[in-house]
Amino acid sequence: MNKLYFSLLFVISSILVSQSQDSYKSTIDKHREDYKMSFLKDSRSPLEAKDLEHLQFYDVNSKLCLKCKATILGQPEKVVMATYSGKEKDYLKYVKFDCNLKNTQISLYGYKSIKHMNMPMYRDKIFIPFKDSTNGITTYGGGRYVDLDMSKDQVDGQYVLDLNKSYNPWCQYADGYNCPIPPKENHLTIMIKAGEKKYTGLEQ
Repeated sequence: MNKLYFSLLFVISSILVSQSQDSYKSTIDKHREDYKMSFLKDSRSPLEAKDLEHLQFYDVNSKLCLKCKATILGQPEKVVMATYSGKEKDYLKYVKFDCNLKNTQISLYGYKSIKHMNMPMYRDKIFIPFKDSTNGITTYGGGRYVDLDMSKDQVDGQYVLDLNKSYNPWCQYADGYNCPIPPKENHLTIMIKAGEKKYTGLEQ
């Protein structure tokens, strides 16, 4: 009786986990489709409809959707970020995220754009530019970005940093854009095999 009970419990648990993973994958798949369509809605976009097939992504990995402890910095520091165009952009270093990634502790700082921070739609938006060891190999050499909304991306008192949603700066696709260079404090020595890969349209 006990063996049958535990066998059934294992089967039910496996089904629930599988359903949860399928639901998460569907969520990310939709996010990526919306991301692609966003290029067609922005008049400044570096990509056209014919270019979207060259956008490449890692397979969805739910283990790279991280729950992180957030420490709001008591006195946010003004940071001037260089960009790949040579111009500079002003940010506030606003929050530090401490996360566990495959038994490795990582820390990433989140920033608020000084230009946009008082606009209602950007008030809770956090910008996290980062580099990792995939850069120049399977991902854009200049690093990638991930965004977080502090009013929404919370679970059980922690903030959700979903690396499956990391994306390329527009500088990956064309020249002429002011894309912030990830600060050294957000350079990771590990490989983040999640989110957007190198754009293959440049190889055509």
